[in-house]
Amino acid sequence: RTAVAAAATAATAWYRTLPRGGDMADESIWLSTAGACPVSKRSTSLRPAGWAVTIAGTSAHGDHRDDVFGPVVTPPVARERPGLAALYLGADLNGEEAARIVAVVEALLWIPAAVGGESPLFPHLRNVELQTPSNYVAGILTGTYVGDGYGALTETARAAWDAARALLQQRGGNLTVTILAADDTTMAY
Repeated sequence: RTAVAAAATAATAWYRTLPRGGDMADESIWLSTAGACPVSKRSTSLRPAGWAVTIAGTSAHGDHRDDVFGPVVTPPVARERPGLAALYLGADLNGEEAARIVAVVEALLWIPAAVGGESPLFPHLRNVELQTPSNYVAGILTGTYVGDGYGALTETARAAWDAARALLQQRGGNLTVTILAADDTTMAY
């Protein structure tokens, strides 16, 4: 719970830096992601790691803000808590970077759900800015980094990135990733 709360707090802090109301394009959203783990080193233990995504945008229903969060599920976690097995995204190792990768995957998987279905939340969504505090995670998505050590999770992240980007491009839009550094500098891809 502590790691999930830390991730949610970080994502919420980044949300506060986003434009509000009239400054937001009606077909754009921002997805701020965060991941946390009490010990940042990679491990296969049951150490708690958590992720969070803050979603902000203006939809057909007005301004929208929501937080989604959860645990990083690894095989040992799924064995210990079988009810979480369906949330496994390929994280074989637990740690802060794994939590950050899971946060980004969860954010990317949210995009198709936001534009589809009988009453989509963002029916005209075209542009998404995905924010992460990690150069490493942004590099995995854009192909700059290989993602050594995270195997299936890296593949899941790249597949989710490619699918979300293709969906938005079909709609005439784009998906970008921005790295939010601790010193408030940003880099965009």
